[in-house]
Amino acid sequence: MRINKGLLIYVRMLIVGLVGLFGVLTIIASVENPPKKDYVWVKPNGTGQDYNRDNYACMQESQQRVSEYSREGRSAASSSTVQTNETLYNACMNARGWSLQEYKSEEDKAAEKAAAKKAMEAAKKAKKQAREIRRDGSFIAYDNGTVLDTSTNLMWAAKDNGIDIDWGDAKGYCENYRGGGYIDWRMPTQAELATLNDANQSRPTPCNPKYSIHIATKLIDITCFRVYASKQLPIGAENFNFYASKGEGNFVASTHRALPVRDE
Repeated sequence: MRINKGLLIYVRMLIVGLVGLFGVLTIIASVENPPKKDYVWVKPNGTGQDYNRDNYACMQESQQRVSEYSREGRSAASSSTVQTNETLYNACMNARGWSLQEYKSEEDKAAEKAAAKKAMEAAKKAKKQAREIRRDGSFIAYDNGTVLDTSTNLMWAAKDNGIDIDWGDAKGYCENYRGGGYIDWRMPTQAELATLNDANQSRPTPCNPKYSIHIATKLIDITCFRVYASKQLPIGAENFNFYASKGEGNFVASTHRALPVRDE
């Protein structure tokens, strides 16, 4: 039996293409549907018996009868089923002192403890090596590219990332930042960014000198209007607008910057 070489090559290419497509679809699926985190109900000094009692009570309080037709968008109902209203259940558990927290295994806890110890050791070393170079009110600039605000005990990077960036990349930039030798940098909250705002201070915005930004100190170089905050929104994320001197929610990446912060 003779096999057409052209057909054989075509079949091989088709198989390779399908394998590649399957790999791409697998990657996309993992991005769009990341593994769900496990959460557990936690209550200070709560016991297993307390949980069983409160869980049973809240399950009873949150039961609702739902008609089969109603669930399909119809008005009439021929049969019904009982379902737990998750919102009512959660409210009931919260009222009894329980809160949902991400489950952490002993390995996770040990890893977090080791990371915290490593960060503390790095901070001690970095602080010992840093030299003060300038002061501006409550702000102290060091020769390692960091600025400490003694009024909030927050340490800031002396400058932002310098270019337009989206929220996800901004988060990665802050968490992977290693300025000054510190390894515990993070994204600031909107409230923390607000502490850098001073409506009485004004200077041209590097990304558009026609407008001014209001930064409490000249020791921190913010190059555009908005700096991302750590809270994500259904669309976009929170930020602080140093031109308007207010916190915002915005999903447009232009005019946004990343500014790492850490707790001193």
